[in-house]
Amino acid sequence: MLELEKGSDFTYSFLVPVLQSNNVEITNENLQDKFIPNAFFRFGNVNVVYNTFDAGNFMWGAWTKYTGLSAEKAMWGTRINEFGSDSSRDQMLYGEGIDISIKGLTKNDTMKKKSFFLLLILIICLLVRYRLYNNLIPNFVFNVVNPRQLQGIFNIIFYLGIVFQTILVITIIADYKKMKILDFIIAGFSLLFLISFIILIFTI
Repeated sequence: MLELEKGSDFTYSFLVPVLQSNNVEITNENLQDKFIPNAFFRFGNVNVVYNTFDAGNFMWGAWTKYTGLSAEKAMWGTRINEFGSDSSRDQMLYGEGIDISIKGLTKNDTMKKKSFFLLLILIICLLVRYRLYNNLIPNFVFNVVNPRQLQGIFNIIFYLGIVFQTILVITIIADYKKMKILDFIIAGFSLLFLISFIILIFTI
């Protein structure tokens, strides 16, 4: 994500310097006309290409969501800033930026999902390893399924859980810069569980 000290006018404070660094000609005339030839931007996997000024408006919308500002306040802020004359196209671009940021372009929801699934798998593995699931399964299940067969099913689930835990821990730690405290805690507990399992294997 952009450093906030660069300012929130992304067209002039970020995009124009990027273009200049790539030897794109920036003149007072094309800035005044709000169109810089051969200067287009695409964000993430969005199937839309924006010119410089539209891209700046898009980024502003995404930035307001990233900073925690509600969409309503952001839209009202643009109207006030432009004395009510903000164009419908600009408003649309702000909205697109806000919408994309919700879907994860500016915030890392993937890490949250990985941590959630890691925690879920860890709990399941703990239930199986210490056979705590016996207290959770209704008695009628044991009348339908042979206890040994049930244990075999849970053993398969346990070893699959070990595999998925290992994969998730590796992918989470590999992206450690995006980890938050809760992610560290979950990954740490999972890592301890995996280490204890390895030690158990070697001591059998």
